[in-house]
Amino acid sequence: MYLGIDIGGTTIKFGLFKSSGALDKTWTIDTNREFDGMFIVNDIEASIGDNVAIHTLKGIGFAAPGPVDGSLVIEAVNLGWQNVDLKAIFEQKFPDVPVTVENDANAAALGEAMSRPDAYQSMVFVTLGTGVGGGVIIDQKIVEGAHGVGGEIGHLQVVEHGVTCNCGQTGCLETVASATGIVRIAQERFKTPTALIKDTMTAKVIFDLAKDGDAFAVDVIDYVTDVLAKALQNIAVIIDPDAFVIGGGVAKAGSFLTDQLKAKFDKIAFSNTRNIPIELAILGNNAGMYGAYHSVKKEVEA
Repeated sequence: MYLGIDIGGTTIKFGLFKSSGALDKTWTIDTNREFDGMFIVNDIEASIGDNVAIHTLKGIGFAAPGPVDGSLVIEAVNLGWQNVDLKAIFEQKFPDVPVTVENDANAAALGEAMSRPDAYQSMVFVTLGTGVGGGVIIDQKIVEGAHGVGGEIGHLQVVEHGVTCNCGQTGCLETVASATGIVRIAQERFKTPTALIKDTMTAKVIFDLAKDGDAFAVDVIDYVTDVLAKALQNIAVIIDPDAFVIGGGVAKAGSFLTDQLKAKFDKIAFSNTRNIPIELAILGNNAGMYGAYHSVKKEVEA
């Protein structure tokens, strides 16, 4: 059995997997962020002891928020962690059990790539949520890069003279294609100063209005998908993946989003890259947990 663990700011998800990849059991515990997350490690250890026969474990994989260097979680702001070496900690607690640690977005990308009927050899995962994140998979391996920032798709600079991003740069994809970016664009373009309408705008509301043919909402989504399609085109000519997979809260717009995105991508795509499918994520909030499992299984079976 393998254990995939996704550490989030609100809950910690556990998945117990058979070697075949079948999910045998799943459960969650609350994330105790008090005192800079000092109780989290012991809570995880206790939960493993309560739910798993340790002698059956072949490996434990972690998906952790924030940049990861090797097995070191350099910083997880929402947990209060700095320089936490999960591999060293848990291999000391469970000496005969191998441990891997991945950034949560990278783990989610691996989970999406490996959990399909025909696993992708290469894939680019784009998560459209409060921000824009992602991960790159090549040869069924996570591309972390020399400095741990491989797959930071949200910080592609795609808008000339754009607004300032949380990263400090301007014109990042995150300022346009995230849920907050979509709302910002709508508020900037809304001509009638109606506070009620402005205050109740969400990405979901804008997409729902666009689906109903509202001209204002259609204009906003048309701009957002234009920018996102160009970002995918830039990625395609560098990586040429088997597929783009779109996840995150914005992806709940479903085929309305991906159909527009694919049509625009095909118009500007280079050569055979226009054959690359653009698909919706299939694992939802469990992607990190699945990816953590696949990561440790790969290491054990290498």
